This record gives sequence, structure tokens and C-alpha cells, in this order.
Amino acid sequence: MLKQGLVVLSQNDADAPDLPAVGTVSKDDAWDDGGRAIGAEAAGRGACWVDRPYFTGTPEAAWLLDKIDAALAGGAAAVQVGNELNLPLEGWTGGKPAYDALYAELRAARPGAVLLYQPPSPGVQDWEDWVDLFQPAYAVHCYGSCAQMVAVVDWYLAATTGVLHVTECNPGAGQSFDLDAWARTELVAFLDWCATQPRVASVLYFAWRWDASGSLPSSVDAAGSAVPGVLAEWRPPANGGADDAWYPPAVRRPISRNYTPGRGGHPVRAVVEHIAEGLGSPFGWFDQDRGDQGSSAHFWVSATGVVEQYRPLSDTCWANGPVCAPDLANPSVAAIVASGVDPNQVTVACEHEGYSGDALTAAQTAASRELTAWLCARFALAVAPDQVIGHGQLDACDRPFCPGPAFPWEEILGAAAPGGFDVAAARDQLWTIAGQCEAGGYPWLGQAVKSAVALSKGDA
Repeated sequence: MLKQGLVVLSQNDADAPDLPAVGTVSKDDAWDDGGRAIGAEAAGRGACWVDRPYFTGTPEAAWLLDKIDAALAGGAAAVQVGNELNLPLEGWTGGKPAYDALYAELRAARPGAVLLYQPPSPGVQDWEDWVDLFQPAYAVHCYGSCAQMVAVVDWYLAATTGVLHVTECNPGAGQSFDLDAWARTELVAFLDWCATQPRVASVLYFAWRWDASGSLPSSVDAAGSAVPGVLAEWRPPANGGADDAWYPPAVRRPISRNYTPGRGGHPVRAVVEHIAEGLGSPFGWFDQDRGDQGSSAHFWVSATGVVEQYRPLSDTCWANGPVCAPDLANPSVAAIVASGVDPNQVTVACEHEGYSGDALTAAQTAASRELTAWLCARFALAVAPDQVIGHGQLDACDRPFCPGPAFPWEEILGAAAPGGFDVAAARDQLWTIAGQCEAGGYPWLGQAVKSAVALSKGDA
């Protein structure tokens, strides 16, 4: 399960809050160990402690082994070996080959230790070339918005198979930002996403206090900001996010584009049913770079009853916008429109193989019924037309027949189709027509009585 916390840089940072994880940047200074004692104390309480023996230049392997041993003896779960060595200011010589040789020597000397392969700075062009793709564990640094941070972590997830510890994240030193707003939106969304990735073990915000931050346009210091409160209050989604974010029977085919990481902190309000207007899996279409025209859905149900899932439920897919002539009689649609939030952020999109007007197969209907019921239970929604809607109810302009007149609402929900026959509306329409008849001199009531009498006599 993902653990979140802060990086501390000094033994004077003992006022940092007690969180599930802690990072230290330990040093040799006699007057300041860089927070190593704080990390050891936190590890004794059960926290995930990641130590980073700090150096510039190119140290000897023996020096690093001493630091690794000290951290492991204190209870460190992992030790980061090196820090953004692709930056000239770190003074590393020999490039990636020299580092790989040092890392291999350290791993051979301490085979049971979790040694994190150094994280290159993602702000340097071609940073990926500094990463050996076949190591068991990595440290990751990422900065900026949730989407920017996810892009870096996602690269590691796609390119490597090792465990990941995010040992630095923040809005990006050197930029202007509202740290409190970033923490409540971008950081929360990033943690939510990381919790869906079983290989991400920890996320650490850098830093509790940082001496250099006073010279920056905006301070990244967590002390005095909303960051510690967000980290303390955040909880992983149920089951750590990994199971709860993916439908168990689904074939997982994660797309790498055309979606937004996280949901901006918004709850899911509705499940939206779609018809694909085509045959075959849409995976290739969803995973294709089409710029502003990109689209995606969380699920696709095939004619044979196979369910494919393209992003975890914690992410926002691009299927349910824009809104045009919405069905405001539906409470979920009305609430979405009134909120002003992108409807994609508060909905789950379910595509179905086939064309509008064509009936779903029996296997497809059964699979869709089970998926819809699971989603409603997952988000505490009613399996009813109030909270399971058709795309046409959000966009009656361009998608009026999605999922189509043949969509089996009664089989899937046990209810009439959303946006279907409305008794109250029919009654109002009848009275309107009746009034127009009377105004035109046609005695509609009398004609109705005559018709009824005729029917009773068998004359009609």
C-alpha cells in the first residue's frame, strides 16, 4: 500500500509531522546528520524510511557502503544511491556508465538491501537516457502539475519492472505557484493515482524546510502550508486503490494518452452508457495521439461479453463532454450542469460494441448489467435511471441517439429507459392539445364521450 510523507533535511526538523513515510538527506556533518536520527525514530514507529546519503562529485564505493549500512542498521526501508547526477551542479564524472558500475558494485556488496537507482532530473532533456531499465528499484523525482508528475512516473512504469519510490515531488522550484491550492488539487490527485499503481511504494514531498527556498519566486517549504495537513488527512482508496480502481473481470489495456490523471477531487455522480458506433476494440483509437480531438472511455463491452478497461477509475477519461441541450429533468444531469465541472471528471464512461438502433447481444447485455451493478456499488450510486444515464442526456445535439433506442435499459437496470416515456410530460402535452382544440371551436370532450359510447356498443 502506498505511503506518503515528507523529506526532512536537518536534525532540527524534529517538528515535522509524523506521517506514514519519511525521507532524509543524510550528511557527515558533526553538527547536523541531515535528519538520519529522525528517520530512524520514524522507522521505529513503523514508518517507511528512505535515506539519501548526500554527496557531490564521485565518491568511493566504501564511503557509500558505510552510509548504506548506517541507514539499514537504523531501520531504513530503502537507500537512494545518488541524486540527479545528470545535473552538472552535482559534480558527477563519468556519466551513466560510471554510475552503473558503482551501483552494480554496491548491489553486489549488499545483495539483500533495497538500493534505489538514482533519479535523473526530469527537467533535463533526454533524462530518460540516464536510467538503466533492468534494475530492481528506483528513486523517482517529479515536479509540476499532477499530469506532469504522472507522466514521469508512468514512464518508469512502462519502461522498467522495478519498485518505485517517489523521493521528491513539489510544484517545481523556480516557478510561481499557490502551494496550498497545489496541495489540495494536484498533490491529492497524484497520490490518488499513485495508489492505483502497485509498484509505487512511497511518495515524499520535498521538503519540510529547505534553506535555499527563500530565494525562490515561491517557497516549496511544506512548513506553514497546507501540504502537511493534506498528507496527514489523505487515505489510499479502498484496497490500496489497485483493486478498487480496476474492474476485476476486465481485460486491463491501459492507454497512455487522451485522459487526465485524477478527478480533481470530485466525486463520481453518474455512470454514462455509450454505443461505440463501430465494431472491434477502441483501444487503438483511444491510445492514438489526436490532440484536442482525443477521446477515451473507461470501459468497452464487446458483443461476446468481454469487458476491456483503459484507465483506472481514479482517472478522468474523455467521453462525456461537451454538454449541449442536457436532460435537466434527470437529477444527476442537472447536478453536473449546475456544478460547472467538466462532466468527464464526475462520470464513468462505458462503451458498447455495435451501432445505434441495433440490439446488444445476450452476452453483452449480461456483461454490461454486471459491470453497471459493480460500478454503482463502487460509487454508492443507485442502479436506476437517476444515476445511470445515456450519453444523449448530456449531449442531445451531437449524441442524441447514444446509446440508442435499442439499448436494453430494463435488462441492465430493471427500469425504463432514461429519457423514455414520461407520464407527467404526456399528460401536460395532452392538456395543451385539448386546450388548443377548445380554442379552435372543436368540442374535444364531447367527441371523446361519443367515441367511448360508440366503442361500448361495438359501433366503432
